[in-house]
Amino acid sequence: MNTYRGYIGTYTKGESEGIYNFSLDNTTGLISNISLASKIENPTYLTINSNTRKLYSVIKLNDENNNICGGVASFNINDDFTLTYLNSSSSSGKPPCYVSLDNINNTVFSGNYHEKNIISYSLKETGELNNIISEIIHKDKSHIHFVDLTPDKKYLCAVDLGHDEVILYNYNQGFIGNRLILKVKKGSGPRHIVFHPNGKFAYLICESSSEIVILSYDSILGFNILNYISTVPENFNGINSAAAIRISSDGKFLYGSNRGDNSLVVYSICNSTGNLTLINIYRTYGDGPRDFNLTPNEDFIVICNELTNNLTVYKRDILNGTLSLVQKNINVPTPVCITFL
Repeated sequence: MNTYRGYIGTYTKGESEGIYNFSLDNTTGLISNISLASKIENPTYLTINSNTRKLYSVIKLNDENNNICGGVASFNINDDFTLTYLNSSSSSGKPPCYVSLDNINNTVFSGNYHEKNIISYSLKETGELNNIISEIIHKDKSHIHFVDLTPDKKYLCAVDLGHDEVILYNYNQGFIGNRLILKVKKGSGPRHIVFHPNGKFAYLICESSSEIVILSYDSILGFNILNYISTVPENFNGINSAAAIRISSDGKFLYGSNRGDNSLVVYSICNSTGNLTLINIYRTYGDGPRDFNLTPNEDFIVICNELTNNLTVYKRDILNGTLSLVQKNINVPTPVCITFL
């Protein structure tokens, strides 16, 4: 395959009309053929089942009384890479901010920052959304910013930015039970988490404190804090919000984005201790890098700069993790999520 197809989730508060797709040449890293794949409101997070060619998106709707509703929508990925809307499940209140997929049990999860809930949906054989299996509603200052299964499929992992917590819910084919709670530094504002391929470590990026928390993971005991690592340069004294975090599939390198410093930070990982060593910090050539992702072959990284309406592409050295600029100023309106087919 010489070309990868990617999808961009957006806020439709400006020129954006919904979900966009694009082509990326896996030899040069150049992006082309950007077009509207589906016209929907505020598809701010996406996930794809490449085997069934289905895409699931956060969605914002209005009911018959023009009240705001939020939920998840399902789409078919067509041969021309446009999207055909299949169905959606929504309820009153603001839409969720995160959606993930359990391919084995045909379950979709959503996490809602504003409404403080986690919902699991079953899927029909056609890939459409079916019934709500379970819902957990948090209280007080809760802000759920991430929800997905642990690699061993034992827990549903939820990151609560409002309570500075990572919660592990016992998970059984969509049903969510008792929980283990990890408290991190007060005011750190944990946002997203990634697990090391060896299953022994996890890395939690904190929006408010601009830190990565290095965690050990045990299938019985849950998480334990090993260290806190800053995502910004030592001499940085501005306002920063850390955003996305990704790990290479070989477990050697970790990447995180900074909104404010407008940078992508790169670390090497010690596979035996989980510790991080800073490699370099790279400019994103745009403002507000809310999300980024590695291409399927991991030769390139594409960054979404929300506030300047552009994508930036870096070539990734798979041996040492370093980056070299390929392309910048690729116009996409308010890009906030990127995923690949």
